[in-house]
Amino acid sequence: MTEPLAGFWILVRHALRLDRVRLTVWVLGIAFIPVVTYATYTSLYPTLADRISLGVTLQSNPSFSLLLGPARNLGDAGGYTAWRTIGICAIFVGVMSILTVVRHTRTDEETGRTELLAAGCVGRFAFLAAGLATAMIACVTTGLAIAVGLVASGAYPVGAVAYGLAAMLAGAVFAGVAAVAVQVGSFGRTAISLSVAVIAIAYLLRAWGDASAFHWIAWVSPLGWTEKISAFGENRWWTLGLSLALTIVLIGVAVALVAHRDFGRGLIAAHHGPADARPALSGAFGLAWRLHRARLAGWAIGLAAYGALVGSVAQSIASVIAHSNLGQRFLGSGHNFVDLYLAEIINLMGIVATVYGIQALLTARAEEVEGRVELLLSTPLTRGRWLASHLLFALAGSAIVVIVGGVGAGVTANLDGAPTSIGAVFWGSVAQIPAIWFILALTAALFGIMPRLSVLGWSIIAATFVIGFFGPLLKLPRLALDLSVFTHVPHLPGGSVDATPLVVLGLLAAALLIVAMVGFRRRSITS
Repeated sequence: MTEPLAGFWILVRHALRLDRVRLTVWVLGIAFIPVVTYATYTSLYPTLADRISLGVTLQSNPSFSLLLGPARNLGDAGGYTAWRTIGICAIFVGVMSILTVVRHTRTDEETGRTELLAAGCVGRFAFLAAGLATAMIACVTTGLAIAVGLVASGAYPVGAVAYGLAAMLAGAVFAGVAAVAVQVGSFGRTAISLSVAVIAIAYLLRAWGDASAFHWIAWVSPLGWTEKISAFGENRWWTLGLSLALTIVLIGVAVALVAHRDFGRGLIAAHHGPADARPALSGAFGLAWRLHRARLAGWAIGLAAYGALVGSVAQSIASVIAHSNLGQRFLGSGHNFVDLYLAEIINLMGIVATVYGIQALLTARAEEVEGRVELLLSTPLTRGRWLASHLLFALAGSAIVVIVGGVGAGVTANLDGAPTSIGAVFWGSVAQIPAIWFILALTAALFGIMPRLSVLGWSIIAATFVIGFFGPLLKLPRLALDLSVFTHVPHLPGGSVDATPLVVLGLLAAALLIVAMVGFRRRSITS
């Protein structure tokens, strides 16, 4: 009889080898966020008066507590860094953990690799253990990279270690969440959707607790525990025990569930459906709709909710910026700060919508790798129609996502009394579409010509985010800032409109889509 964990170390080494580039990008990208924030603190707030004013202003404003948590220790670079970035780093580490666990458990089951290995000398629990171990190694490495990077930047070692441990254990918690989700759902996308939904709920609970009189609600959320450690302040080490305890419980539940299900099936069994497909599924576009509809709906609802959340505090945050020394120094007076705030939010939503589009495009790659495309193309279905069906949902879906998010922000800002036209917010969202489509078309071209490199779409959007949001703080040269396509689109509402970059980006995107179609028609189908 095979030992339950037989083959564990072999699977871990294999997973680390497969993910060595992917996880390296994740780790360095996440660690970059707090390090660069710490490094730019002095240039943003050079005088003691600036730092005192910052603390007094933000600590009295519940809008910032809603978005980032209670403002503490802002007179110190470490405290400011922890307040500004620990929440977003915890979310990123959580997403990294979820994708890693699902990739090496449920996804391998879908492709049949797990069943083949289990028929040999690999134990039943080794797959889950290896997936969790890979994710935990990534989390530990991320926490270490954050701590080392902050100390190297001049931060207090104790606070840096507290920050790194908090981020590491946040990732461990969501690795446990993913471990349970892969036992519940029968598909990788289901497990990812369930796990990401838990992150969203954790964020909302944290935000509600921090911005309301019911502060205890934030203690229900794992993201709240990450914030409550108060790195570079009180350094409440005992809060780490909450994350560790929940991680152990979740892993225990996942292990218990492994023994109660069959390979390839979750506790929620997949429906077989009718013997004959509906007319809507008779073509490539009907099938693509079936594959993409749940993801599209989830992203649209999620971004609309986020837009409504950040829009509801636009008036309050804009008022703080308008009356702060920092706002006057960098932006001057006489601006409509609500419009400036909403323009930045819409720009961020453009990047988020691009993430959806890349995910939709890589669904096509997954269909190819898992062998289903070859079966479809053995029918009268042409390669062009099949690829066009996925491109449609990537391009149109990303446009829908950014528009509903932007309009959601505009509506709630308007309801809060902000003097902002919802129409201006709508057109600001539309202006993001050419930049979104350019990145998606570039990813599609990689898929059409060199499919193994299509995952570079994630690196492209990560670089775009870093350049767009940290480039000005780092005072990068204009040539470097221009590498982000989102710097070339109008910042609306409030900005001026130049149609030239929109037309150029649109034409480049069209050319890249043609390259994608031609390349896919000529290359071999891989698996």
